[in-house]
Formats: sequence, structure tokens, C-alpha cells
Amino acid sequence: MEQLNMRARLAELMANMETRRVDAEAAHAARLAALPPGTCEVCYGTRRDRESGHPCRVCDPPLVCAAGVPVEFQRSRLLNWETNSTTAAAHAKASAFLAGTRDLFITGAVGSGKTRLACAIANDAAVARLSARFVRVPMVLHQLQPGRSPEEVSALEQRLFSAPLLVLDDLGAERDVATDYTRRTLLLIYEERWDRGHRTILTSNKTLSQLAEMADDDRLVSRLAGRADVVTVTAPDQRLLRRG
Repeated sequence: MEQLNMRARLAELMANMETRRVDAEAAHAARLAALPPGTCEVCYGTRRDRESGHPCRVCDPPLVCAAGVPVEFQRSRLLNWETNSTTAAAHAKASAFLAGTRDLFITGAVGSGKTRLACAIANDAAVARLSARFVRVPMVLHQLQPGRSPEEVSALEQRLFSAPLLVLDDLGAERDVATDYTRRTLLLIYEERWDRGHRTILTSNKTLSQLAEMADDDRLVSRLAGRADVVTVTAPDQRLLRRG
């Protein structure tokens, strides 16, 4: 008798669960029908999961980006990088980068979107589970300058040398005329990465010939000319456009 009662209670429990499931699905369908077409089924457009309250896994998927990428560019991807008739060629070259073997040198005027494009590539690499890192050249030169502790220098060099993909942003912004320290340090970083088979993206508001003139040395520029595809971004200052 007790076993029969237990089976009856279990059957009743299962029936109640099924009723709640059907009711929930009907309520969900009714809620969606009252919302504009295309509204997210998980959060109903609130960007919050209706059950947990956490950010919607559809509207706000977990952020995946390259290490060191500035907050401004952490959601930059090649898919959302704005293209037009003047930037389409740059976007096409950037889109082909990850499938290739050469390095990339991105040049263009101040504010044209070079850094955003480089970060978009690095973030795409991170999404594809390729370790990528972003650094700004002037800061790297500051952190590696003589006088730093050997431990700090060694740790930074390891990060710069070992990243499978490294973005060196704002090459040429460190000073008007390169010092011997600047020339040696940048050449060391680039050569060590090349010797390890790692790829590098560099951005600059100067052309390769301008960088050679600034450095008064052709060694780094010669290597870039032979190993890197050049992408020129021709666009007005995006910062001024956004401010306006």
C-alpha cells in the first residue's frame, strides 16, 4: 500500500511539473507576441536574463578580447569595424591577416582608426583562442628603460616575446628623433618575436619611409618592408567626428 501511495504522489508531482511547464511556455509565447519582432527570447529586450538577472547571454555575451586592449576597444571586432569606400581596402587586408603568415603595418593619420582596427584583429584572434596582446610603444619603452628592476624588465620582455600575436601601437610616437635606446629596443623586440615565429601588428601615423628618416636607421624599417603587409587607413579623425 505504501508503495502504491508513493507512486501516486510521484505521478501527481510529475503531472504538476508538466502543467507548470506548459503554462510557462504559453506565458512566454504570449509575452513574445506582445513585443516587437526580433526581440530577444531570453531577456525580452531588457538585456538581463529573466530568471537569473545576470547579463543576457545572447545580447551581452561574455567579453573576449586580447590582453591589454584598452576598454574603448574591447568590443571591437572586424565584423563591427565601420567600412566605406575609403576604408574597404584596409578592412579587406585586415580580414585576411589571421589566415596568413606575414606581419601587418597599419598606417594612417591621427584618429583615422588604426588602433581600433588593430584591436579588432587581436580580439578576433582571442575569440579564435589565439593568445594576443596589445601594448603601446611609448609605454613599453618607458617600462624597459634603464633603472628598472631586472625582475620587472624580464617579466615584460617575456610577455612581449612570447605572445603569439602582439600589437605594437603608435610606433614613432615615442619622440621626434629616435635615440639609440629606442632603436635598439624596438629592433630587439621585433627580431626576437620573428625568431620565435610569432606575428606582430604595428600601427603608426608615419609611413615606413618617415620612420626610417626619424630613426636615422633602416634596420627595423627594412625588416618591416620585407615581412609585413602595409595597410593604409584613410579616414577623417574619428574622435572629432564622435565629439561633433
